[in-house]
Amino acid sequence: MRVNNLPPLRMRQKQVGAIIDELGGTSHVAKMLGVQPSAVSNWRRDGRLPARTYLPLIDRLKGSDIVLFGYLWGMADITVGRDL
Repeated sequence: MRVNNLPPLRMRQKQVGAIIDELGGTSHVAKMLGVQPSAVSNWRRDGRLPARTYLPLIDRLKGSDIVLFGYLWGMADITVGRDL
């Protein structure tokens, strides 16, 4: 999947929300990454994560059932997850 051919916003919001929820919710993710909870809420709303969060998040999600799509960080053709 290419960045210029993104899934619908609602789908991306759901995917970002699942990542945040898997990691303990908005407040926990904010503390973990050293940002305000409002920033994490904005990521959920926008269906996109800042590129700088990629490595910390994939590291913490190892072994989970969450599939991480690169387009959520603005990257193309990267998918990390179980059974891919």
